[in-house]
Amino acid sequence: MTVPVQTVPVQTVPAHTERTPRMETRQRLLAKSHRALAQRLEFFVREMPLGCIIWDQDGRVIEWNPAAERVFGWPEEEAFQQRYTDLLAAERDGEASEALWRELLGGATIRCQSEGRTRNRGIIECEWFHTALLDEAGSTVAVASMVQNITERKALERQLLQSQKLEAVAVLASGIAHDFNNLLTSVLGNISLALMKLGPGHAAASGLKDAERASERASELTQQLLRFSRKSPAELRPLDVNRSVREVVSLLEPSIGPDIAIETQLDPTVWKVEADAGQLAQVVMNLCVNAWDSIDGKGCIRATSANRKFSVRSCQRRPEARPGDFVELSISDDGSGMNEETLSHLFEPFFTTKGPGEGTGLGLAMVYGIVKNHNGWISVSSRLGGGSTFRVYLPRTERLAEGEPEISEPAARPGEGTILLVDDEDGVRKLAAEVLEHYGHRVIQARDGEEALELFKESRQEIRLVVLDLKMPKMSGWETLERLRRLGAHTPVILTSGCALEEEQGEARSRGAHGLLPKPYRAQTLLTAVAETLRQGQLSLEPPE
Repeated sequence: MTVPVQTVPVQTVPAHTERTPRMETRQRLLAKSHRALAQRLEFFVREMPLGCIIWDQDGRVIEWNPAAERVFGWPEEEAFQQRYTDLLAAERDGEASEALWRELLGGATIRCQSEGRTRNRGIIECEWFHTALLDEAGSTVAVASMVQNITERKALERQLLQSQKLEAVAVLASGIAHDFNNLLTSVLGNISLALMKLGPGHAAASGLKDAERASERASELTQQLLRFSRKSPAELRPLDVNRSVREVVSLLEPSIGPDIAIETQLDPTVWKVEADAGQLAQVVMNLCVNAWDSIDGKGCIRATSANRKFSVRSCQRRPEARPGDFVELSISDDGSGMNEETLSHLFEPFFTTKGPGEGTGLGLAMVYGIVKNHNGWISVSSRLGGGSTFRVYLPRTERLAEGEPEISEPAARPGEGTILLVDDEDGVRKLAAEVLEHYGHRVIQARDGEEALELFKESRQEIRLVVLDLKMPKMSGWETLERLRRLGAHTPVILTSGCALEEEQGEARSRGAHGLLPKPYRAQTLLTAVAETLRQGQLSLEPPE
């Protein structure tokens, strides 16, 4: 590659002037300096990490460095046949490219980003630095450009933006779940208390049982919110993806109607994945419902599973992928498909193409959050009129599946001793107090941490157990617990939480608590937890429901 360098004319000596040795030496030094400058400039252009291209006024390549070859794939001998428009995805922004070139010929300097086309017809995202090269008269004689491939960087930026949006919604979801669980604790607790008082033979027992089941289903909704916020402790165990697909398909088929068929092609040798059964079913359900919504009239939804091995090389163009063994779950449809604008916003919370009141825009965002929380990733391919395919990749697990033990809740026995009950929600606090008093305990109630500390100082010798809510005004449950321990109190403490976050589960023991009881809880669950703690001095972090 030869870099054009504008030479500075050396001042000549008139014919009638005698040339001295000093003048000849100066001319030789100037010529040598110009050659050295040209060599250094050529070296810098060849070795620079940015692609360097010089175009003539018609947009043809006249200079091309090795970095430009690495970006676009054309070797130097083939590059001279290319024009400016050949390196751009002209069909996407042809008019904008022409306008930019006119500005450059007018003497402008421009920095921009646009999509480029490689030698193998691939599309990449490029960042350009253009400047016009002017002659002594100020006219543009060529255009110099530096370019870099920013495809991977842009993909990472999109992932970061998606994570930030999900995190913002996660905070909102976590707060809603906390308040809703407090309400459900009051509802579910009062129903279970009524059942305990009336007995199974009472005429009202059947209706109360129905109300109890409805409350428990409502509790599952709050768990979905917490799963969306990625803060609900997932119950991970080895699972068969095929089983989750079959269960969801069996639920959907009666509702989906005869015009839409659901086909499955499930590999019977598919590897196990370590996942939460409820969350995995939610991923399959949301993707199938999304496919259903995209079909207008007759159509087909296809669910497939397969084993996939990814090498380091195959992951280079997939920033989210990792080398290793993965299970691929694919949900495809022959519906209306999506354009590039829709695809770019697909997993954003509250983004929906449905009309007002027809969709929340949280389904696919929830899928994205669950898959990421399971150390996997998701890819989408679609075109208008050609349907869509969602591919979920989850890492293979070598852990063997274990049988699920049957958990039965022990019967609560009449208790004794004084319990300090701390909760800022009046309904929850009064309900818990009534349950405990009904079974023989004496209860002291506190509305916040400050009141709890004062009551504890007054009745320290009597209090055998503290039941303490984590989220309270004035003083949080964590701070109240710390202040209790500073008083030298070794009284057992059960923490309660409306959104039992994963980090709280581990932090409870490290801070000196004897267990954590998630809300909403039934009356029987509270009594069992209290009895277990008083008897053993310790409560399981995941008490039986």
